[in-house]
Amino acid sequence: MVELYYECPRAPTTVRLVHVVTPNGRVPIVMTSLLDIVAFTAAAFAALYYSR
Repeated sequence: MVELYYECPRAPTTVRLVHVVTPNGRVPIVMTSLLDIVAFTAAAFAALYYSR
């Protein structure tokens, strides 16, 4: 029934979890559907995380 309310597909989506270490030592986890670890490095996610 949930998919009727949120229009969610029933097929699962593959995601990647990226740990980003902040300068103060926190480690937030970023979830993304960009799965290519060569093209989309953890360092790139960290840079984007800090610029938000």
